[in-house]
Amino acid sequence: MWNRHSRMSDALNWQAVAYRSGGHVFLSGVTTLAEITETVKQTPIPGCKAWFLGLGSVRGGVVPMTDLSGFIFGRNSEVSEHSRLLLIKKEDETFGLLVDEILGLRKFSSNQVLSDTSDVPAPAQPYTLDTVHDGERILPVLDPRLIVESRAFLDVKRDLKAG
Repeated sequence: MWNRHSRMSDALNWQAVAYRSGGHVFLSGVTTLAEITETVKQTPIPGCKAWFLGLGSVRGGVVPMTDLSGFIFGRNSEVSEHSRLLLIKKEDETFGLLVDEILGLRKFSSNQVLSDTSDVPAPAQPYTLDTVHDGERILPVLDPRLIVESRAFLDVKRDLKAG
């Protein structure tokens, strides 16, 4: 288990990938991502929640894929030529998180890191470590490792209503 309270503000210079998902811009530390790749064809798995896209093949391995917007905000993204997969490693497992687009690599100093997450959309708060002021706006820092370890993320089975 990762330490949720390990602060990025401890680093003098912190590098992050900026990306858009569900109409929101997020940051994730470069060290929290194993790889960024183009989207791949998914094989849907019956009986799963809509945000669980299915399984795909990445570099010869089978990877479960989740729509990040669907998981956090309850509405899946439209896949486009700009969509990308953030690959997250957890021990010997790999998970793919679909995002709308990658906006670039950013570097921040410790004085740009804010601990206040009150302006972060409520559904994203459990996965947010801090926020960063980039000179124009305040951006939430999502830790994808918190997402893939969460109970909600592991619960992909669609709720079937008794009928």
